[in-house]
Amino acid sequence: MFSDADWGKSGNGRSQSGGVVTFCGNIISWHSRKQSSVALSTAESELMAIKEVTKTGLYFYQLLNEIGIPVNYVNLCGDNKAALTMSSHNTQNHKSRHISISYFFIRELVEKRQFRLWYIQSGANPADLLTKNLSPIKLNNSLITMLQ
Repeated sequence: MFSDADWGKSGNGRSQSGGVVTFCGNIISWHSRKQSSVALSTAESELMAIKEVTKTGLYFYQLLNEIGIPVNYVNLCGDNKAALTMSSHNTQNHKSRHISISYFFIRELVEKRQFRLWYIQSGANPADLLTKNLSPIKLNNSLITMLQ
């Protein structure tokens, strides 16, 4: 799975979230939508995007296990280290204390070892396709990464 957000680029300050879910090298789900609230930081915006793709990934995780296709864990890739850290560690500071607890259900999935979080460079993140305009070279690189 891949997650991305563009922090507050629209006229109303709301960010665009994008997410891609793949299985055996095939795209099985994707989304691109405006976030429901204004994020106060890039990390918060990325955390909102991670939450959305995590909900979709959890659905497929449960579905596949239920129909007899064992899935031990789901890999989730994002390009914001702060959001990935907040998702996997039980820490808060003065910069993150305002962030809603609803975004931290991801921590529980990481602690249960159902989800693994990975950093991916922004230029190689396929979810970039869903949040921003890309040059032809970046578009090609994102498509190649997604289909590997």
